[in-house]
Amino acid sequence: MDAREFYAQIDKTRKEFIDISRAFIALWMRFKGFSCRLEELTSDATNIKDEEKSEKFIVVLSSLIERSHECDERWHDISAYFANAHYYDLNELVAMAEEGLKGKALVPMAKEEKKPSN
Repeated sequence: MDAREFYAQIDKTRKEFIDISRAFIALWMRFKGFSCRLEELTSDATNIKDEEKSEKFIVVLSSLIERSHECDERWHDISAYFANAHYYDLNELVAMAEEGLKGKALVPMAKEEKKPSN
């Protein structure tokens, strides 16, 4: 594979990453809407006249809301990954590697992490 073919593969990979990022964001927004709907249902459950049924719905929905918030935190972490990856665009990483910056900047950090702490 020559350099031109390699750059073409980098461009293709970058476009695929952008597509994945957009799909992720769309899914996250849909999930946020779902979470809001769970909260609305919990509020609506308080209006059920049968207190026992009302309480059961509230308990189950509250559990789902709690898990929803946990998922939202994970979504946030993943979106931070996408933001960082966009910041360090694949093309820029290739350029850094070509200039030798990758070897100078990233490899020593990896070596430092392997040192035992005293």
